[in-house]
Amino acid sequence: MSSSRAQPIPDEKEQRADRERQQYRLEMAAWLAEKHWSYFVTLTFKPPPGPESMRQPPPPPRSPAVVTKRVKAYIRSVGRRARKRVPHFVTLEHHADGESLHVHLLIAGTAQYQAKELEALWPWGFARAERIDDEPETRAAYVSKTVENRSD
Repeated sequence: MSSSRAQPIPDEKEQRADRERQQYRLEMAAWLAEKHWSYFVTLTFKPPPGPESMRQPPPPPRSPAVVTKRVKAYIRSVGRRARKRVPHFVTLEHHADGESLHVHLLIAGTAQYQAKELEALWPWGFARAERIDDEPETRAAYVSKTVENRSD
């Protein structure tokens, strides 16, 4: 006798929700893949190590609304520097502590800048900008990671 349980059959509402999630993933992947992304940026709210971090930093925001406000300010700064509207895609993630948030961004239209120039525009903690090689395989790797993280 087997003690394995049969999986419950999803009802019609669950099946429809699954189809809608899959459709969202496909549409998002197509939109992301059509852009020529310049940088993958990670933003945190913890100051980088060094003499500047010796002062007592404010606690990192735990509210998505506060994080979103700061990210919008960062994108505006990048746009002012580029002198144009900068296409971007944002994901918020929790740190390993389960509470603090950090941000991942895909940014287009900034290939003319060095990573350190984009990093310097983030005043609320550590920033890391990685140039994206615009080869289709490279873009696909970033896009699939971003879509997977965003849709779960």
